Order: sequence, then C-alpha cells, then structure tokens
Amino acid sequence: MVGLYHFGCRSLVILFMGMICIRTATVFVGIYMGPLAKKALVQSGNQTVKKKFWKEMNRYTGAFCIWGLFSYLGMLGDRWIAAYELTKIDLGLYSVMYMTSYSLVSAISIGIRQAVTPIIFRRVGYGSDTARKNSASTVINIALVILFSIHLVMTIFSYLFADFIITFFASESFTIYADSLYLLFLGASFLNIAQFLTNHGIVERTIWPYIPVKIVYSVSLIGVLLLLPFALNIPTLIHVGLVLNFFYMVGIILINKLRFNRTLISDTK
Repeated sequence: MVGLYHFGCRSLVILFMGMICIRTATVFVGIYMGPLAKKALVQSGNQTVKKKFWKEMNRYTGAFCIWGLFSYLGMLGDRWIAAYELTKIDLGLYSVMYMTSYSLVSAISIGIRQAVTPIIFRRVGYGSDTARKNSASTVINIALVILFSIHLVMTIFSYLFADFIITFFASESFTIYADSLYLLFLGASFLNIAQFLTNHGIVERTIWPYIPVKIVYSVSLIGVLLLLPFALNIPTLIHVGLVLNFFYMVGIILINKLRFNRTLISDTK
C-alpha cells in the first residue's frame, strides 16, 4: 500500500483503505453481538438450549475459521510469489492492475452480499422447512442476477477502456499490460460469484461442504505458481488466476447441486 502511494496511486490506496474499514467494522459488530447472545442465553436459564446453541455455534464458526485461513492464503499467496519472482517494475505494474480490478469487483460483491445476508437469515428464520429455504434462495437468485450483470458490464468496460481505467486510478506509465486488464476483471468476477454462491450453505446452516474446494483452490494457486517450469511473468500470473478462479466457481456450483440440490439459478417453486 505504501508502494502504491509512493507511485502516486492515491485513488487505489483510498479504495483499499475503504475495504479495510468495511472488514474492520464487520469484525467489531461480531465482537459486540457475541457477548449479547451469550448474555441472553445465560438469562434464559434453559440448559438444553444453551448446550444446543454453543454446539451449533462451535460447528458453524469452526468452518469459518478454516475458511478464513485458506481465503487469506489464496488471496495473498500469488502476491507473495509475485513479490519474490517478478522484477520491481513488473511487480508495480501487476499491483496496480490487481488493485484496480479485484478491489473494484470485490467492493461491489461485498456490498451486495452484506446487503442480502440479513434478508436471507430473515427468510430462513428458525425453521428448516422447504418453503423457508426456497424463499431465501429466491433472494439469492435475484441478487446473483444483479451481481452477474454488474460484473459483465465491468468486464466489458475494462476490455474497451482499459487504458482509461488504469490511467484514472494510477498513471499512463502503468498501461503496458492494459490489454490483459479485462482478464483480471473476469477472474475476479469468477471468484466473487463463487463466494456469493456459498450463501446456499448459509441457508442450510453449514459451509463445511465448501471447505475442501476452498483448500484445493488455495493450495493449487500457490502450488502451480511455485512449480512452473519457466520464469514467472505478468501474463502467466493473470492466466493462472483466471483458470483457477473459474474451476473454483465450478466447484462451488457442483457442491450446491450435489450437496444442497441447488442449481446456479435454483428452482424455488
């Protein structure tokens, strides 16, 4: 981030700091709500309810801990390797393109996901009947169509106006690989659509079925880049990310179909 500021990419720094603020606020909300839930359980005096709650809580949060660990591994792994393998010039070029594409796509995806998650929980409620789950899936379908449409427009726009986008956030000197910017937007779209589709696991109150896919994705990303038989460069880095993000999305879709019987656009009749 300091490097981006040094190169004059202040718009990217502001965008990055905004995403950090969103994540930090989410963590503090969780820290605040946890003790409130515990206090409510203590006051209830029902030992059976308490035990069931904490059992469900440990199972649910345990999956998220593993998910978070491998998410950060996958998110930072390619940049760690790039920092070691690429020249300083190429590293600067890739950093600007990565922040321009992934940060914009992720910011929109996170905003939509945080907006619909409370609605999903409200639709599911405390029941497990099919009608409630289908009601929540309807919200996911509508949000998915909106998300897909936005990502499609962003990818097309980045294909047509790559030089303008990079120059707007950084400077003209970073446009050497501008022709590949749309591939980064496309890869970011695959990744964020896959992340959004895990909302079907929230409807079923478990994300454990997604954990193997997340682990394979994160380990494969680092493993492929480390085992390349030739020197790493920016085009290779972009294409590896694009292909793995696509297969990650396919893996999540298959889990939804095989484990939860949910297609890409679920039948909610």
